[in-house]
Amino acid sequence: MGNKNYKRGADYEREFIAEMSHDGYLGLRTAGSHSPFDVVLIPKELGNIVLCQLKRYKKAKPKIPKSLKEIKINDEYITMWFVSRKDREKTEIEIVR
Repeated sequence: MGNKNYKRGADYEREFIAEMSHDGYLGLRTAGSHSPFDVVLIPKELGNIVLCQLKRYKKAKPKIPKSLKEIKINDEYITMWFVSRKDREKTEIEIVR
């Protein structure tokens, strides 16, 4: 992995999956898929599948991408999250749908 930004993003995705595994989710990265989602979380117990877009940032907090807001999912068991974290601070989760 030569690209420093790719490695940072992939490391963040792995850390987030590890965090969420303690909260009862099985996490899967969609590495290289060019999909709007970076991570898919599947609950180990009953619950919604969660599609996540993750962003790390140093200065201004990123906004939820318009393309993410426009995705139409006609399934009440799927939730979308926009997950962001400034450097090593606490992860923030915004529910998109």
